[in-house]
Amino acid sequence: MSNSEEFLCLNAFIQNFDWLPIREILGKTRFSRRGRKKDFEPINLFKTFVLKSYLLVDDNTTLVKRLHENHAYLEFCNLKKIPSHDTLSKFEKIFSYKFIEIFEFLDDVLENCKVFENDDMSFDGTDIPVPFKNKQSAHRYHFGAKSNKKKFHGF
Repeated sequence: MSNSEEFLCLNAFIQNFDWLPIREILGKTRFSRRGRKKDFEPINLFKTFVLKSYLLVDDNTTLVKRLHENHAYLEFCNLKKIPSHDTLSKFEKIFSYKFIEIFEFLDDVLENCKVFENDDMSFDGTDIPVPFKNKQSAHRYHFGAKSNKKKFHGF
């Protein structure tokens, strides 16, 4: 399996990215590791889930197979050996509540870098006052939510 150009760009991004804030978000586990070896760092297992999302893989068993097929993926995740699908599933179960915080952090980083400016997926969220006839309330399908908890009105 050859490396695609997009994967090489993603790999270059990963190598230059500052992982310290995400490492701090992941922090320590809620469970004691006394008496057990630490085979995988949480940050490296998180990178496997970035890879899983990039490869559009649905389950951890398929992800493990892809890690066996392409050793560049191991380097991408900074892993010396391939984790089992049970290890990945356990990590996902334990740390899934922190994934939202991590993705919000990454969204803020991308927004500060102006990645979303002039993007086809972005839209104007300006407040527009809507006059109502006879003091009727708007139909429930005529509004939406904005990121700052306000509502916008429209079609």
